[in-house]
Amino acid sequence: MATTTSRSVSKQAELLGRAGTAALVIARIGTVLLWIAAATTAVVLVAFIVASGALTSGYNRLDLNVGGVFSISLTGQVLDYSIFLQQYDDAPINAVAVIATGLARMAVYVLLALAFGQIAALCDELKTWVEHADPANPSPFRAVISERLSRMGWYLIAAPAVAFVNYIVCAVAGASGSASLWMSGLLVMIGIMLLLLSRIFDYGMSLEREVDGLL
Repeated sequence: MATTTSRSVSKQAELLGRAGTAALVIARIGTVLLWIAAATTAVVLVAFIVASGALTSGYNRLDLNVGGVFSISLTGQVLDYSIFLQQYDDAPINAVAVIATGLARMAVYVLLALAFGQIAALCDELKTWVEHADPANPSPFRAVISERLSRMGWYLIAAPAVAFVNYIVCAVAGASGSASLWMSGLLVMIGIMLLLLSRIFDYGMSLEREVDGLL
């Protein structure tokens, strides 16, 4: 019976380890792609500020041709908020809206990249804990995990806040747009849940310290 239980636990640890590896790879790929998106947005924004003639404009987007091979774009979409950088085709571009939206897009990409980075690090630590748990100290309640959960939560909450502020700034600057709340609401909800999980881990650590002090 003990042998069967041991094999079952070992198999579960192996499956969790594989799942952790897959999650780690996905999180790292997501982190890289988000940093690339932030960098390309910065390139288009700098080109607009320094040499706007190098860009071609279309309804709600600016395109920068790179060596005639490909182009990178800056659109008015920031999470749930769509900002009209032009009122219509061939209309003057709203420079304030372009700059504000470019900065907001970069900030959102950076915040999400930081969140994905924390997810990758958390997956790596939990994967190591599952595969090489110390029998003498098997608890997952660690300060580093609580800290990562808290950071992830705040990053996810901050991203929709940046998008909302940008929408207000662009509206004041005379740029029209549209908004919905499902993605922003989802990010805020997940962020709050992560903050609550962080507090749960803190509580678990405090209980462990109390138990260890009694033994």
